[in-house]
Amino acid sequence: MIDEYDHIEDTLKAFDMLNSKQLEVGIVNGDEFLSMVAWVNDVGATITAKNVPYLMIPYKQDGKLKFAKKKSVNIPARPFLERTINTKGFKWNSYFADLTQDMLEGHGNSETIMRSMGRLMVYDMRIQIKGYIRPHNAPLTIANKGFDDTLIDTGKLLNSIDYRIARTTI
Repeated sequence: MIDEYDHIEDTLKAFDMLNSKQLEVGIVNGDEFLSMVAWVNDVGATITAKNVPYLMIPYKQDGKLKFAKKKSVNIPARPFLERTINTKGFKWNSYFADLTQDMLEGHGNSETIMRSMGRLMVYDMRIQIKGYIRPHNAPLTIANKGFDDTLIDTGKLLNSIDYRIARTTI
């Protein structure tokens, strides 16, 4: 007699599948420049002029394109990656436990868990980016963008936050 509540074999296979994969969240589309932009904004950086005396920062004034000369530009850290993990980690662990419990009861599988976790983590990271306001942008940046959303300019970074399921590397 087959017990309709006996999902041990399927569950063990699902856990093996979970252990063979990893969930990657962030800029996962292979865009190295955008990955660098995300990293610099997350940890901060000072950009200095190299091989020329000044950085030339474009801006518009009275409808005309002008350039501000700067020896360096300081981009303050806006740790949206770390902040998302620190503020949402408990929620993610709890959600993962719920999904795992569902799997133990015969509902869902490892792929469902990975996709559900990926969607939740992307959502939380995008919310963190949208809500980031301090430190404020520099006056020249605000003038160029027309607003002071610190991690949003064109929306490319925000919209590029995604997830992918990959094979574990260990």
